[in-house]
Amino acid sequence: MEFNLSEINTLSNTTKAFITKDKALIDILGSDNAYYSIDKALEGKKNFNPDYRTTLVNCIQKDYTFLDDSEENKLVKSNINLLLEANTYTVSTGQQLHLFLGPAFVIYKILAVIKLSEDLKIKHPDKNFVPIYWLASEDHDFEEIKDSNLFGHKFTWQTNQTGACGRFNLSEVKPLIEEIKQQVNLNSDKLKFVEELEEIYSNSKTLSEATVKIAHKIFGEMGLVCLDADKKELKNQFRDVIEKDILSQINIKPFNDLTDSLVSKNFHTQLHCREINFFYLLDGVRSRIILEDDKFTVVGTEIRFTLAEITEDIKEHPEHYSPNAVLRPLYQETILPNIAYIGGNAEINYWIQISNLFVINNINKPNLQLRPSLWIIPIKTLDLLKKLNISGLDLLISQNPEKHMVTLGASEINLKDKLEAFNKFKKEFQDTVNQIDKSEFIKLVELGKTYEKALKSAEKALIDIEKNKVDNSLRKLDDTYRNYFDIKHMQERKLNCLEMWIKYENVAFKLKNSVGFNASHGYILSI
Repeated sequence: MEFNLSEINTLSNTTKAFITKDKALIDILGSDNAYYSIDKALEGKKNFNPDYRTTLVNCIQKDYTFLDDSEENKLVKSNINLLLEANTYTVSTGQQLHLFLGPAFVIYKILAVIKLSEDLKIKHPDKNFVPIYWLASEDHDFEEIKDSNLFGHKFTWQTNQTGACGRFNLSEVKPLIEEIKQQVNLNSDKLKFVEELEEIYSNSKTLSEATVKIAHKIFGEMGLVCLDADKKELKNQFRDVIEKDILSQINIKPFNDLTDSLVSKNFHTQLHCREINFFYLLDGVRSRIILEDDKFTVVGTEIRFTLAEITEDIKEHPEHYSPNAVLRPLYQETILPNIAYIGGNAEINYWIQISNLFVINNINKPNLQLRPSLWIIPIKTLDLLKKLNISGLDLLISQNPEKHMVTLGASEINLKDKLEAFNKFKKEFQDTVNQIDKSEFIKLVELGKTYEKALKSAEKALIDIEKNKVDNSLRKLDDTYRNYFDIKHMQERKLNCLEMWIKYENVAFKLKNSVGFNASHGYILSI
């Protein structure tokens, strides 16, 4: 089953407005915004700096030295080389680094960029489109990535390392994988797969290096190219933006102006912009830069710069400057010939907030698309829903199995109209009483309250009677809802990529090759 994600209540009102092309949001962003148009994004990147292409390819090749000349590496090697060509563009997505890639939605993001790249090649045969997985290797929120939930067990990466997680060494990962092998019952094929991942982690110096290799193992034959942009050569191309933000604080006003416009229309916002939107990045350190008493201070350290000193440091060591979430997308769009970005709900929110920042920094925007979502259910669960005459989409929309009691065979009980009629009469009566002596009517008013309470109790009792009639079916439906369709505990966030590979094998890949992984769409698949 395929449906549009705007049909269910998983999105912020901003993201929903974006994918449905709501006029109020278009009025804020502008109808000619490249976010809405692949063609406009292509036009913006058609003169992408050829020197930047050379630097990009050189940096990527350094991370792919493990490739040999085998057939399964052919497409990736070709795609990397294609990035040198003026008619080659990228389609990208990204994610904070996790062990085993992280939640299942990472797979959906990656498959979506691969699918879009293939579709664009069909539509524009004179151009090339390379799917890029952007490694958010500079993120330092280790608390968010340290746990891996697999088959009902929580496995925690124990380390005292700090700073950019992509730079973490992997010496403490082997005990975690050994624990997984001991606690999770795996057949010989699944165990072999886990041991292959274990070998990658054992033979990699950093989390970034291992993530490139694992993503290549899973998606390499589809042509996916990974990019770890934590490199001096790439940061050097971003130096102008670094200087303007740190030295002149040019980004906070246009960001806040657009945010205020969104808030004025009651749109949800995601990010907070600072005067300076860069961290100082060293091994073991990723700390905010603030301007304090005419000195540029790295929070939590003894590092201080005068204006002249930080100007020189940016020039000599751009690799020390790591953009926060506000400017990270601008870094991506500076160093890539990128014409589309596929992100999740929160990402769509903050890309919308930063729309003006591309303009003032003279950087061309990509087309913006919401990633797809996937619900995987056993075939027996699908058969149960068919017998109950209720679809998975019905449960996703209602988020309450009891709303389907009539479909299950209960009689409809609804005293809402009677309660509304009574409350209307009660208000009219009280308005009349207020104009005369109230004391004569106090008992009658109290009786009215008693009647209203009795009516509500009667409705609840009747509903309970009908609920008991369909109790067995309702319990089965409630179990199905809680296990698969509760959007407060979405499967794609609870399910780890490793568990998905072990448990569901190639189900998502088969979907991509058959119907889709189209942006803004949801899919319910049975296995």
